Amino acid sequence: AERLQIIGVSDEEEDKVKSWVNRNMPQLKYSIAISSTRGPQRTWYKAAKLEYLPSAFIVGPRGRIQFIGNPNDESFNIMLTKVMKGRFDAAKQRQAEPLFEDLRRNRERKNWRQYEKTAKKIIAISPKVFIKTQVDLFETQLVQMKNPEVAYEGATAFVDARIDSDPEGVLFLADRIVDDPDIPDEQRRLDFALDIATRVLERFEKPSEQARALKTIAAVHFKKGDVAEAAKTAKKAYQWAPAEVKDDYRTQWMAYKQHDKG
Repeated sequence: AERLQIIGVSDEEEDKVKSWVNRNMPQLKYSIAISSTRGPQRTWYKAAKLEYLPSAFIVGPRGRIQFIGNPNDESFNIMLTKVMKGRFDAAKQRQAEPLFEDLRRNRERKNWRQYEKTAKKIIAISPKVFIKTQVDLFETQLVQMKNPEVAYEGATAFVDARIDSDPEGVLFLADRIVDDPDIPDEQRRLDFALDIATRVLERFEKPSEQARALKTIAAVHFKKGDVAEAAKTAKKAYQWAPAEVKDDYRTQWMAYKQHDKG
């Protein structure tokens, strides 16, 4: 399960911190450590080369610092979500950096065979962290290399291997098949995308995962021209969706509903 533990650190005196919390944040639900000597802060900030407050450290499940930044920046929230979902690992990112440089050069030179080999090396480091590379490889095999059989064969193997441990990742692939404007319609295997989403729906009971699968199923119906079924499914997805993403689900539902009326 995704878990987040927050610990605040203040360099103020204990009485001053307690007074401020009681006055401004009486419902505070995380701990605050007190270090009025500034020793630990100086140690952390010097090591992290920081010169500003506030700063926050995201520490992964194995106790390794994954990211340091301003907690008020949107980039910090994005990174926090990635770390909590297992989509970012600083050590694996460093390991893959030279390979990503090779990947970029191969794409610029349209050296697709070498691109394919390099992408597979990156994916081997962590299929979950580098899910985008996996899906980009699928599209490259399909569109640039014009080899749909290889592309869908690899996609099938990926889904079979990852569907139980990474439903979000396989749905990301399904969504690319449905929505990516670079994929020619004749190369979209919508039934394949539908099968992926249906398998996720059948395997997982968590509302957020049910909603995510229904969202993809609705998109498949819409792409197939069944607008009424798309709107119906999108409404159900919206009803199951977690509060923090309901707006996105409502946008999809309303768009399909409007087409259905038209």
